[in-house]
Order: sequence, then C-alpha cells, then structure tokens
Amino acid sequence: MFHNIQYILKVNSLEYLQEFNQIDILRNIITQINSLNKYVFAGSKEKLTKTIKEKIKDDNKEVFILGDGIKLKFRIKSIKDLYFNQNFDKDLDENTHINTLINYIDPPKNIDVKEYISIIIKPIEKLFTIPEDLKNKVLNIEVVNIDNNNDNNDDNDNNDDSDNDSSDDDEDNNIDKLYKYGYDFDDDKLKITNKYIDEKKKKDLFVILFRYIVNNVEDDIIKNMSETRKGWFW
Repeated sequence: MFHNIQYILKVNSLEYLQEFNQIDILRNIITQINSLNKYVFAGSKEKLTKTIKEKIKDDNKEVFILGDGIKLKFRIKSIKDLYFNQNFDKDLDENTHINTLINYIDPPKNIDVKEYISIIIKPIEKLFTIPEDLKNKVLNIEVVNIDNNNDNNDDNDNNDDSDNDSSDDDEDNNIDKLYKYGYDFDDDKLKITNKYIDEKKKKDLFVILFRYIVNNVEDDIIKNMSETRKGWFW
C-alpha cells in the first residue's frame, strides 16, 4: 500500500492523483509520512548532489519523491517550499516543518551575522541615530538557509493549473516572502535568506534595511536628517 502511495504522489499531473486529489487529503498524507521521521521530501526534478545524498544517508533517512501534481495542488514553485508552514498549512505549529531538502543546505560559513549587519547599517547611523530597540532588532536578524541555485528545472514550471480555483490574491498570500523577495519583515523577528550574506549582495541588503529602518523611525528623526552626509556606500 505504501509503495502505491509513493507511486501516486510522484505523478506529474493533477488528474492522476486520483482519490488523493483533494488538498486536505494530500496534506494529511504528507503530514503523516513526515511524522515518521524517516523521509526527506524532494521534487522529481530537484537535483540531489552527492553531498546532500550523503547528509540524508547519515541522517538515517530516505528520499521521498513528490511530483509536479503536488506542486500544482499547493501552488508552489518547488517541493522545497513545503517546508514553510504558510505554503503547506497556515495552522501548522511554527516549530513543525515538512522535512525537505532545505534542511540539508549548507549555512553561510565563517560569518558573524551581527557584525556583518552592523557594517551595513553604519552609513545609516551617519545620517541619524537609530533608536536602540530598532537597531537591536535589525542586528539580531535571522538568516534562513534557502537553496538559491536555479539548477532545477521545476522552478520554471507553470503553476497556474485550471484545477486550482484559488484567486490571485490567495496565490500571492501563499507564496513565502523569503522565496519571493529574499526577506520577510512582517513579524517581530526579521528574516533574510542566506543569499544576502554575500559581498555581492551587500548593497542590495543596505537598500532593504535602509527602507525598513526609515519606515520604522519617528518622522522627526527623518526631518532632522542631514542633507550633507557623505559615505553612503563602502
């Protein structure tokens, strides 16, 4: 029976999901398999590098392939997106995640994130004093490790399947901002993806943080901002 479920979930078309086509049923099946703590979910077109395969093996887990039909049903670009609760089940406990390849992506190495952010916001501090609570919030930003390599073909799939009757607004809400923008500042805990922990992305991150800080300080601070400051970029 289990092998039959594996076979059905690997299909690339919604119509062949058969009786599992209802999203609540699919969600329940995937949640139950995930609770076994034996599998790592991966897309049929996601590349499994030798390093990732070794990590999964060392973790005493096996790869469980999910096909494009699952992506279409959950309106996601990649099976990796199932890791994020809002893409899978908004009511899922925030500490519970669907085990995908995201768990096996290497984090940035040898980087003190707080020091890195401190250097980036230094030009802003030359313009005005950042309130201490806001500064601490920015300095304690969380870096989320996401696979930023576009080397899998499934990211190019068209997910606007006719069987999905969700509105465009629902689809936008269902796309995790960390994937769409590379950052998510909606919650108290600020989050950015590991792609910004890179010298090449330093200026991009400066712009993002500058916009956030300016939008969260008192108007009087902005009014008193000096117009003659220099040294914006490093």
